[in-house]
Amino acid sequence: MFDDDAFVLSINIAKLNVFAACLSDLTIHAIAVATHDRPVTNDTRNALALDCYAAAIKENATDATDEFSPQTCNDAFRQRLDDTDWEHGARQRENFTRSPRELVKWAPIAPELKRLDQEVVENSMKFAWRDIRLQLQKRLDAVSINGELMRRDET
Repeated sequence: MFDDDAFVLSINIAKLNVFAACLSDLTIHAIAVATHDRPVTNDTRNALALDCYAAAIKENATDATDEFSPQTCNDAFRQRLDDTDWEHGARQRENFTRSPRELVKWAPIAPELKRLDQEVVENSMKFAWRDIRLQLQKRLDAVSINGELMRRDET
């Protein structure tokens, strides 16, 4: 299958779009966890999240196909930020909504197979996020992040 140019193109399109959705879920969660119970405004959270997201999209889209638009991803993320509940929802596992949905959407398989396996695929992805959230909790340096945010606000 990986000798088939059309299939390889489909995989490349899918992986960047799924990456963008995963990045969206994880960025919001990470910013929410890092700034929870800190004197940080939602505007500051939004700006930090957008900076992180846009930088990661740019870094990973260097070999993107024409069918992938970093600008479209950034615009969708910006729109998602408008509806983000930073105090509660963003820290919860229920925040991870984009990645399971986009995995099903972009998977290069027949639509009838997607319908049959959609619930299984989405639940598998939601379960996979559990370990990532635990690793993030261990590695996230919220004190440093908030110190940097406070220095930014002072300037």
